[in-house]
Amino acid sequence: MHGSIFLHPESFARIDEFGNSMRQALRQFFAKRQAGFDGDPVVSAEPDNVDSYRRSGDDEYHALGKYLREHYWITQQGEAV
Repeated sequence: MHGSIFLHPESFARIDEFGNSMRQALRQFFAKRQAGFDGDPVVSAEPDNVDSYRRSGDDEYHALGKYLREHYWITQQGEAV
């Protein structure tokens, strides 16, 4: 991803931001799951990335899709969508 020469820097930043939030949520989800299997209570000072992603992940996903369509998709007539 870091050698992304075909994306505008703003587009790359938006995709990277969404990907990071998803990775953080997955890491935390699996860490909590493993801790539960090990019988360890999960106490964390970190924000709950999983709950945050559950609340806003779908909206963020659709917002990113809308942004990409508006900036990269064109009709057969050559007009932006």
